[in-house]
Amino acid sequence: MTSGRQAQPGWFKLVFLLIIGGITGSIVGEIIIRWIPAMQSLGLPKNIGLSPVTLDLSIFTLTFGFSFSMSLFTILGMIMAYVAYRRI
Repeated sequence: MTSGRQAQPGWFKLVFLLIIGGITGSIVGEIIIRWIPAMQSLGLPKNIGLSPVTLDLSIFTLTFGFSFSMSLFTILGMIMAYVAYRRI
């Protein structure tokens, strides 16, 4: 008799690897830009997300917002992390 639980497709691993890949890509991009200033335009980050919105209800205040900064190096790091995930 089965327990009713299905095997997880590994979403947690994928998201974790994509985050680590993005962070690593950004760090490597910063190092490359310091060594080769001509690549500065490839490393310019683009901010994506929602600006913070505040809801003040006098008892408490809620602030909603989400943003992250991506550059070409961040995207390359995430692609490399996805390739690594596919090989696992």
